[in-house]
Amino acid sequence: MDKDAALERITNLRNLIEYHNNHYYQQDNPEISDIEYDRLMRELQELEKLYPDENIASSPTQRVGAAPLAKFVPLKHPSKMLSIKDAFSTKEIIDFDNSINRVFNSNELSYVIEPKIDGLAVNLIYEDGIFVSGATRGNGETGEDVTQNLKNISILPRQIKEIGNQPIPEFIEIRGEVYTEIEQLIIINRQRIENGEEPFANPRNFAAGSLRQLDPEITAQRPLKIYLYAVGNVRGIRFSTQWEVLQTLFEWGFPVNDLRKPAQDINACINYFEYIGTIRKNLPYKIDGVVIKVNSLKAQETLGSDFRRPRWALACKYPPIQEKTKIITIKAQVGRTGILTPVAIMEPVNIDGAEVRRATLHNMDEIGKKDIRIGDTVILERAGDVIPRIVRVDESIVRNGTETKFVMPTICEECGSKIIRLEGEAFYRCVGGLSCPAQRMWAIYHFGSRQAMDIDRLGEELVDRLVKSNIVKTPADLYKLDVSSLASLERMGNLSALNLIAAIENSKHTTLERFIYALGIPNIGESTAKSLAKFFGNLDRLMSAHPKTLQYIQDVGHKVAKSIYLFFSENHNREVISQLRTSGVFWDDPINNKAVMKTTLSHFLYWLCKKDEGDWKSIIGIAPEMAKLLTDNFIFEDLIKADESSLLKIEGIDEILANNIVQFFKETDNMRFIWKGVNGLGQKKSKLLVDKYGILENLITTDLTTLLKIRSINETLANNIVHFFKEPETIKVIEQLRKCGVSWDAEMHDTSVSASLVRGKVFVLTGTLKKLKRDEAKNKIEGLGGSVSGSVSKNTDFVVAGFEAGNKLKYAKQLGIEILDEDKFLTLLAEETNDDIQ
Repeated sequence: MDKDAALERITNLRNLIEYHNNHYYQQDNPEISDIEYDRLMRELQELEKLYPDENIASSPTQRVGAAPLAKFVPLKHPSKMLSIKDAFSTKEIIDFDNSINRVFNSNELSYVIEPKIDGLAVNLIYEDGIFVSGATRGNGETGEDVTQNLKNISILPRQIKEIGNQPIPEFIEIRGEVYTEIEQLIIINRQRIENGEEPFANPRNFAAGSLRQLDPEITAQRPLKIYLYAVGNVRGIRFSTQWEVLQTLFEWGFPVNDLRKPAQDINACINYFEYIGTIRKNLPYKIDGVVIKVNSLKAQETLGSDFRRPRWALACKYPPIQEKTKIITIKAQVGRTGILTPVAIMEPVNIDGAEVRRATLHNMDEIGKKDIRIGDTVILERAGDVIPRIVRVDESIVRNGTETKFVMPTICEECGSKIIRLEGEAFYRCVGGLSCPAQRMWAIYHFGSRQAMDIDRLGEELVDRLVKSNIVKTPADLYKLDVSSLASLERMGNLSALNLIAAIENSKHTTLERFIYALGIPNIGESTAKSLAKFFGNLDRLMSAHPKTLQYIQDVGHKVAKSIYLFFSENHNREVISQLRTSGVFWDDPINNKAVMKTTLSHFLYWLCKKDEGDWKSIIGIAPEMAKLLTDNFIFEDLIKADESSLLKIEGIDEILANNIVQFFKETDNMRFIWKGVNGLGQKKSKLLVDKYGILENLITTDLTTLLKIRSINETLANNIVHFFKEPETIKVIEQLRKCGVSWDAEMHDTSVSASLVRGKVFVLTGTLKKLKRDEAKNKIEGLGGSVSGSVSKNTDFVVAGFEAGNKLKYAKQLGIEILDEDKFLTLLAEETNDDIQ
């Protein structure tokens, strides 16, 4: 590999590892095995040794884990929490021992070994024997404050138990692993599947998700346990060995693993590793290996650590258990948020002591990448996971032609609504959010949440009971509840019922932005809901808006516009909205001053005439290379009109795909997201047209002869302009925007309408701000006429980067967007308001 290729590979590996770090540490949903992850990390480390560069400090090889989630208060660890080096063979265990023996004589040191629990690492702080705080590992230096949730783990002592005359430490960090037992998770997952909810992928996924709840009461309901295994900073007591640490923790009343064991040499460690491998399927909890540690704490200090890992510890991992089985069929399962997950139904097979019949295939991209078909024999593994996964198709068995490709349905089997795939998303979703039975529980809970309709006392557990009892099927049913209907619920007394009904009644008077957010439209957060309310002024205008009209709002791109349009196109959703309004839900429409959104006519004309081919590549679900083949063989206008016979001439396109493409372009709704625009009309020619016609009405009614008198306007362009302004869709968008207050002045020059540093600008906030809370920063921006978006795009003007800024900062740098630290951001606000807000 030459240098250029190596540097490109380094960049790709860093991005790939960051992606998997995010899925593992922040989403608690790993997509690859430990072995695959370790292979990527080792490859990157070797390349970085050969070709070190100035960006090495930001490489994932120099860090542990990932940044804490923004929804939690960050908590800095008194001492770093490092990860442990992985080993996957006996040779690597012996190599670890040899590295120790290069520093110490082999007779000087012993080891301590114990199972490696598959859970979530935490750091606990005890002061004068009292538990005061706890955090997740995070990036090793700063974690997420989950103190209140940790207090709900019943087996975790709030206070250190005294032992004779032994002193209680003034201060101590205790490291542990939060986990759940396998049987408990199987019961919970069985219930979730019955409820149409996504099962937890593995014990770590469950533990992390349970501990990272913003509501401690939810954590209290989850069967979490904890094992403690190490200490960090200590004051007021001394330890000399790792074994002494474990024994003392046990005597203090902390749960430590019963299978912990001292080992005199590395051979004893290997024997222990092999023994645990024979009994691990009988353990009540999941393990993915064993951990070996040098026993002497003084020796640990001498050996030290690198950026990520101590040199005195090793995690010895077991290979995944694999079996073969055959796929009978593949079904699309609708999850609680409307996302469809393909699930393989297979001939039953026993893996690691459990009978497996189903395996989640995640999304269509994974099916395509692994080329999985109905009728294939596949390699299945659990790799410590409760939910099995298909590793690959068994290529030793030759296909006989009866195997068929899985095609995602176009209509939801649960509610009859459309199934769509939005641009940039790997998954498909049902758009019948307010009435789809599979989404019922989430839709109602979201509707009543604090940021939405703010219905006090309507928690997740109560919503679950209301839905299961069939009392509430849509959000509109909440406003039909009375004391007698609620009395049938368990644990619902008369007073509780009266309080809930009062809270529902109080929620009727809301704001338009809250109501829009409460509807649960995919990709619509609080910020976008506020922008929609401000722009359209009333719900009816929003519900009838053309996708192109929606995209005039700065933080609404093609994907979001399509999501909004399809949501309001579903009769099921419109019916529920009508019922909500009939039930007495109302709001005061925002004041919509006419002409508050001024622009120049030439700028507006350029925007209006800009072509948009939509997201046909994503919806059809074809691979990127196939999309390229199509665009290489057809110009877009011809692709829209192509028939199956012409498509079949392209290598790689079969009858199913050719039919999908033809049918896609025949559907009116799909074509609505393709804006034909006017080819060849850039900013300069838009200005020429304005200079000629003065007002838009004159251009709309112009003819071919008049257009051809303008320099730079040829016959093709003139024909396109005339045709474009005869399209009903074009006139509809213009009329809708005018009703929303968009206006232009023919006398205005092509300069910025406002010299404001904030008004009309799009901001993205990332990381933690020290002087302002995020909501305060957001309110200040919006108060000055700016908007706050949740994601970085080419439309973003500024990214405000606080402490521990994440991937948004990296993406902003790639796009060349201006970055503001907190001080610069505050200065910008102060200049805008002429007020010292610092």
